[in-house]
Amino acid sequence: MKFVKTAKLVALCAFSLLVACGGGSSGSNAAPDPAPVAAKAIQISGAGVKGPLAFADTRIYHLDSTLPEFYDRNAPISSAITNEFAQISGLSVPADMQPPFILTIGGSNAIDLNTGTAPVIQTLVTVITREMLTNGQPVYATPLTTMAFQMARHGTSTSSGASIFLQQLTAAAAQVETLFSIDQTISLDIFRSPVVINSNTVTTAEQKEAVYHRAALEAFATKVSALSVAAGNVSTDLIIDRLALDLESDGVIDNTENGNAIGAIDPTILSEDPMTLVIPNTQYRIKDVMNLMEDERTLLGTAATGPSFNKNQITLPIAAAPAIIPNSFPANLQGTAPEEATVVMNINKPVNVDTATITLSALDADFSGEGELMINGNTPVALFGPTATASNDKQVVNIPITTPASFWNDGDNTLVFRHTSTAGGFSIQNATVSFQVAAPVVYEAVITLSTSSIQFGNQDVGSVAGPKPVKFTNTGNAPLTISSISISTTPGFSQTNDCNNYLPVNSTCTFSISF
Repeated sequence: MKFVKTAKLVALCAFSLLVACGGGSSGSNAAPDPAPVAAKAIQISGAGVKGPLAFADTRIYHLDSTLPEFYDRNAPISSAITNEFAQISGLSVPADMQPPFILTIGGSNAIDLNTGTAPVIQTLVTVITREMLTNGQPVYATPLTTMAFQMARHGTSTSSGASIFLQQLTAAAAQVETLFSIDQTISLDIFRSPVVINSNTVTTAEQKEAVYHRAALEAFATKVSALSVAAGNVSTDLIIDRLALDLESDGVIDNTENGNAIGAIDPTILSEDPMTLVIPNTQYRIKDVMNLMEDERTLLGTAATGPSFNKNQITLPIAAAPAIIPNSFPANLQGTAPEEATVVMNINKPVNVDTATITLSALDADFSGEGELMINGNTPVALFGPTATASNDKQVVNIPITTPASFWNDGDNTLVFRHTSTAGGFSIQNATVSFQVAAPVVYEAVITLSTSSIQFGNQDVGSVAGPKPVKFTNTGNAPLTISSISISTTPGFSQTNDCNNYLPVNSTCTFSISF
């Protein structure tokens, strides 16, 4: 299956007076040197929502992909506690430090404003990008952003840099949005869509986006909580990490990582229709999420100052889309060979086509023969051939592969990508398929004589079976016997000799070419 808009810039300037003493009997004050100016700090606004978390320990870290968790828990850049309205306050990043940053919101001492108790998910994680800082958007950490972060972490090797991690994060976010959306027709962005009703959700369209986003993350968190209970109260943080590992490994949530059991993941729980589920520690069902969001406005301090909530203009679906939609890109095969990932592509196949070209958007396709692709059970196609070069290392490149059109169906097609060798593997981020019609085949018939050879030129025999006459005239100086004549044609064709046994000078006979 499947941020408040102002970032304030605060200049922190510090000046000091340096006093120097000269030599000799009389001292003199040297001209003071200007002290360095401290870097500007960018203030971060936003919240942790599952539901809104008050008094939560909030920290920002620099992304470091060489570490197992991709950040150093002991070296935060900045830290703060969310206020009684669950808002981030007093958190900043230096303007001269390069993003991306990791933001964590800890729930050990936090209060979920919707329940008045500790949150069911202890740690929320999100990523702050340059775009977020530039746009000044609020940063919301939710269970869905946590899932996408963990997927990107599992999909990025510790030898990769921030650019590869961000590519993986973009792909992971798309998967999470698809798998856990309650309505596939409503576009969501788990890092940018609003999650509460406040001054940033004035229009009905903005409020509808917030409602559908909130329903999706509450439904996901409810199922994570159910998985935790079913597994004997395994930590919900660990459940999300295992879900991320499961989905990232092969695009399917099935309690396995490339064939190896993970544990504590029951796909049937994830496949339940979320609309009737009860949000933990509340009386609200997912279908009642608008009432929850209305009631929490008082707790957030926005009921009196915020916009009207246009609930009567927003309708949630009676039943949500299935929670699990297996087999979507990316196909991540960056573990230990052998491993495989299955993807289903739905395509429109024209009639009367001869060949197909599948163009793979491949990450780290730097070795020839490190994998193969099997399309609908047909003969495997080798990956990546002569297009695999060292310059593709840690890069995404487009690689076209030509196959017979007969390999493909009109509609669903099952693609099995296999990582068969090399340590690093590769990832197929996406793929497109196009079809081609072969140029008309021109066939050539040649008659060879014992004394000379004559080429009749191109004989286009068309596509209709049956004899095609080819005439031959003896232009030599002597009669020929038929036994001295041999005929060759394009493979797949046959010929019959319609001439008499004796061919005088300047006489003509006809051979028939058939297929």
